[in-house]
Amino acid sequence: MTAWSGRLIRWHYLHHRSVLVLLLAASLPGITLGCDEGLYGPDCDKVCSSTCEFGRCDAVTGKCLSCPPGKDGSQCNRDCKTGRFGHGCDQYCSRYCWSGSRACEPVDGTCLNGCKAGYLPPLCADKCPSGHYGINCTSDCISNCLDGKCDHAYGYCEKCPVGKTGGRCLKDCPSGTFGMDCAENCPPSCLNGLCHPITGQCEACPEGFKGEACNETCEVGTYGLNCSQLCSSACVGGSDLCSPSDGACLQGCEPGFMPPLCDKECPDYWYGPNCQQRCSVMCKDTLCHAINGTCINCEDGRIGTYCETECPLGTYGQNCAYQCSTNCTKRTCDRSTGKCLLCPIGQLGDYCDKVCPTMRFGPSCWLACSASCQDGLCHHETGDCFSCPTGRRGKRCHKDCSPGRYGIGCEDRCSRQCEGGFEQCNPVDGTCKKGCLPGYMPSLCLDECSKSTFGRNCAQRCNQTCADQVCHFKSGKCFSCVPGWLGFFCDKECPLGTYGAGCKGVCSDNCEGGLHNCSTTDGICRNGCVAGFQPPQCVEECPSTLYGPNCAELCSENCTGQECDARTGVCLSCPVGKEGDFCETECLPHRYGANCSEVCSAACQDGVCHHVTGVCYNCPAGKTGDVCDQNCTKGTYGPNCSSQCSRLCLHSECHRKTGVCHHCPPGRIGNFCNEECPATMFGLNCKQSCSPGCLNGTCDPETGFCLDCPEGKIGYHCDQVHAECEASTDSSDTACYGICSEHCVGGVKSCSPVDGACHDDCEIGYLPPRCAEECPPTLYGPGCSMQCSADCLDTLCNHVTGSCLACPDGRMGDMCDQECTSTKYGPECSQNCSVHCVDQTCHPASGICTACPRGRTGDFCEQECSPQRFGARCLQICSEACTDGLCDPVTGSCHSCPAGITGDQCDRECPSGLFGLGCEKTCSSACLNGVCEAAIGSCLACPGGMSGDLCDQAVPIPATAKPAKQEADWTTIGVAVGAAGGVLLLTTLVGCIVWCRRRKGNFSDDTVDISETSTRF
Repeated sequence: MTAWSGRLIRWHYLHHRSVLVLLLAASLPGITLGCDEGLYGPDCDKVCSSTCEFGRCDAVTGKCLSCPPGKDGSQCNRDCKTGRFGHGCDQYCSRYCWSGSRACEPVDGTCLNGCKAGYLPPLCADKCPSGHYGINCTSDCISNCLDGKCDHAYGYCEKCPVGKTGGRCLKDCPSGTFGMDCAENCPPSCLNGLCHPITGQCEACPEGFKGEACNETCEVGTYGLNCSQLCSSACVGGSDLCSPSDGACLQGCEPGFMPPLCDKECPDYWYGPNCQQRCSVMCKDTLCHAINGTCINCEDGRIGTYCETECPLGTYGQNCAYQCSTNCTKRTCDRSTGKCLLCPIGQLGDYCDKVCPTMRFGPSCWLACSASCQDGLCHHETGDCFSCPTGRRGKRCHKDCSPGRYGIGCEDRCSRQCEGGFEQCNPVDGTCKKGCLPGYMPSLCLDECSKSTFGRNCAQRCNQTCADQVCHFKSGKCFSCVPGWLGFFCDKECPLGTYGAGCKGVCSDNCEGGLHNCSTTDGICRNGCVAGFQPPQCVEECPSTLYGPNCAELCSENCTGQECDARTGVCLSCPVGKEGDFCETECLPHRYGANCSEVCSAACQDGVCHHVTGVCYNCPAGKTGDVCDQNCTKGTYGPNCSSQCSRLCLHSECHRKTGVCHHCPPGRIGNFCNEECPATMFGLNCKQSCSPGCLNGTCDPETGFCLDCPEGKIGYHCDQVHAECEASTDSSDTACYGICSEHCVGGVKSCSPVDGACHDDCEIGYLPPRCAEECPPTLYGPGCSMQCSADCLDTLCNHVTGSCLACPDGRMGDMCDQECTSTKYGPECSQNCSVHCVDQTCHPASGICTACPRGRTGDFCEQECSPQRFGARCLQICSEACTDGLCDPVTGSCHSCPAGITGDQCDRECPSGLFGLGCEKTCSSACLNGVCEAAIGSCLACPGGMSGDLCDQAVPIPATAKPAKQEADWTTIGVAVGAAGGVLLLTTLVGCIVWCRRRKGNFSDDTVDISETSTRF
């Protein structure tokens, strides 16, 4: 410090209403003026407050020259008032902090709860940088926005690219418009007035026009929308001669092509210019060359360019390429199918490839086999029996067996054990007519008696006491006896006390009732065993877990190992915790262990414990552990320490027996700290009184801070006073740190000087009481009292009007309260429903068609029905009767029917008199009654004197032929005479047979069976 001999001028600054006060101080001559840094006072012996920034203060007054961030006051000992921050609290929190201008960090101004939408943390003073928006600027503007720029708060695009519109530029320009902001109209010549939303080029032109503006006519040889299709080269006169609008050939089509476009070959069954001529019905499936009509293939049985010639004799099938079967008589067969016209003897079938069925033979298999044949079966050509029934012989099985023989073919010999000799047997089955000799079994007398029978005809049964009931087949003596019996015929029972085979077994003395109750068969005691022995023979003692007569009782489950005395059932030993003969009694309540010899711990509640383990059932209050020898751990109390101390107790500590809290935290009282301090008290045990400056004397029960202050008072204890603030945005007064909102109704001069609340409410869209914040994103309107429409996307709307910021797919309108029109869908209803949908209507969100027209399927009805299906969603199957199973995908009507069939479903034959494809041909007038086969037109019958497929060939008449009536009369007479002659011949033949039988007494092998003969006739 420099000493002056004159005056020293010192400048001091006081910050109050921005007034600079100049103080002039004079120092006495010879006195050193000014203090060292950090000291003040007349003698510079006082130290500046440690709270001053850099420890510097005024050398005279000691007031701090400056304060560190977050502090103010002459000694920098006061925290910044709410809403201020920085050096000397000279800066204001941003009004864009999320909770308003009272919610920032007093040192550096960081907003405590983040920023309002559109402002950049941490100070929330700057708007989001370009390309970002939303809370804390964490959202990116969508790519649809022009240059990626959008509204800093809610992300609305500032401007849209060419051809786009809407808040998020998701919509294409409305129909009929294009360009920047969709401000230009599409050219009027565009089809339906539609053009590309960006370039304005027509999406499509009317038929016959082309070009970006559809103002150019099609070039020669082209036609249709945008002149994109080429005229057919099959037009008569060439591709230049077609309509530019629809491509129809002006002079018709060349042969083989179908009008009007001449771009498709003739359909099946048609040929020639414009496909107006029908293929020949003789062609295979009526199919021919589309240009000249020559058959592609012929119907079976025909050949030639137009299939006009039948197959030569002995051939058949397509192009007559097949030979008739060698089985056919003279190899003659049907020219179409190849079926034989006549078969050899013993054969039948379409191709004579089958022999006669069983029991038939001869030409056409119309003769029956002899009834004497085995099962009626014979050779299909000769009629000879394959085999004879038992007792018969001969080619036709007409002879009986000779004596001593029987069976099939009389090949078996009768038994010599027949009573009366082998001649006494039946020739059919060989049974002995008078029975068998002793020891042999009827009825054939070939086998000895079975093991259990003997005597004549084996009619007697062996004694049941014979072993296996087997005895000698003639005498009946037993070979051995069953257990318990003796003698040749095993008819003597074992002596008392013995049993079994040969009576060699000895009965047990433990049978109940003595030896009389021992079975002689197997030694089983009939009345059971005495106590301690187990049946059936009472020789073995009971198992360790059973006791009593017959070991029928189960030892008590209480016995150790469930083992007991075999006679009495008394337990051999008891498990721990049980006592008594049958271990049925648990230990007394105060005892436990083996034989109940242990005493429960005295620490147990009432001295009672578990009878096996000795663990206490319950412990008294404050104790725990198996034998109640442990105190409760911290935080628990009561019996078994099973209760938790109140969470309101300080450090959750309480008395281990009663649960009473040791101490309560500040602001609470009571045994369990469950009561708050009285309204005017606070602190530990509620012993401190609230500041007298608090409104109504009430304060926070924990901290003592006033809950509210009287008007004009501020501070935690309402002990600071400031002058009344004027209604102004001027914040230079240290007591007036708030700025009235410009959104108060009535302006910035219409708010409370105490808390900034607007006197006359807020402008629409701002949050009371201070009106400094916009409504939260889901609220809008006066006082933010209205809820955004639930139809809005994410329930977000404009804070003033309530109009939705965006709509979900399928909805539109300011409030998103309108569904898309029936033909629109998607975001902002900007997409058109598929043209294939019924009435072009679809789901407003997904675009899936509401319904498909008949003949189409798929979500967007984009697929035609697959072949052989039709109807709604292609769920129906075409009739199997349709040619190739193909039908109209809409109606299901068959495209075409096979020859001879008609109807939408090919379910009717041609009407009488018509035939062929579509039943369009008329039967030949030469057919009888004009009726013919429906497929190919062959006459079903011809008038007299005519023949041939079309009845066009006369039948030759011999020169000696009589008139028809005379011929019919002679025919009738001939039939009558023939019948009479047949009867006479039959009678004569029968007489001869009878005469021969009487003469010879028997038929020879070659004799004809009368039944066979009659069958033939």
